[in-house]
Amino acid sequence: MLIIGRTLLNTLTASSSRSPTLGCLAKHPLQCVRRYFGQKGRHGFHRPPYANLPAGTPEPTRAFGPGTQVVDGLFARSSLQGYLRTLEQEYAESVQRLNFNQGPLEEGGEEAERAKVLRRRVTELAPVVTELQQLRVQMQELQDIESLLKDEDIDLKKLAESEHRSCLESIRDLKSKIISLLIPPEEADDNDLILEVTAGVGGQESMLFTAEMFEMYQSYSAYKNLHFEVLEYCHSDL
Repeated sequence: MLIIGRTLLNTLTASSSRSPTLGCLAKHPLQCVRRYFGQKGRHGFHRPPYANLPAGTPEPTRAFGPGTQVVDGLFARSSLQGYLRTLEQEYAESVQRLNFNQGPLEEGGEEAERAKVLRRRVTELAPVVTELQQLRVQMQELQDIESLLKDEDIDLKKLAESEHRSCLESIRDLKSKIISLLIPPEEADDNDLILEVTAGVGGQESMLFTAEMFEMYQSYSAYKNLHFEVLEYCHSDL
């Protein structure tokens, strides 16, 4: 992922000399990529799940992500498009080399180590390539829908308008997901976490609040598809 991080850095900092926000990327590659999205997308973040939303407000479909304007601006850059094409080409070549070397390999040998590196790289690139393919399908569908918007049939035009909004939303989500996949992970992303939730001073109200906090963490873990295991749970009479 260090390779991805540094290559993405070169892609995003093509205009760093003109942008103070991107200036730090040249000095802190892995730290500032995330900071860049945090600064530029500060007003575009969705609310986290289970927030105290007004009555009738629909739950967001995802927790956080860079704003729409940030994502559209990144995808408009030819440098990012070229980088994505490079990733797709690398993925195709890696898969082809793995398929070519399907015979038995000596364990611990040089060829076995190369195959191991290729498999790891294919695993890293597969999600990005999959989302790119889906994005192209949606872009083609958008073109077809826009041609229907020019139709004189009123009913068909209304249907096309509804499909047009849905398609645009899907495209925005796919672009945002692709950008998120390109951001290098932090060291603590894959680490396990032990969380202890204990009632403090406050009697029954404190115990009830602690139970709600525990359920909140459990629900959030399920929302993010994280493995959640209860090591110890002490029940009360409430």
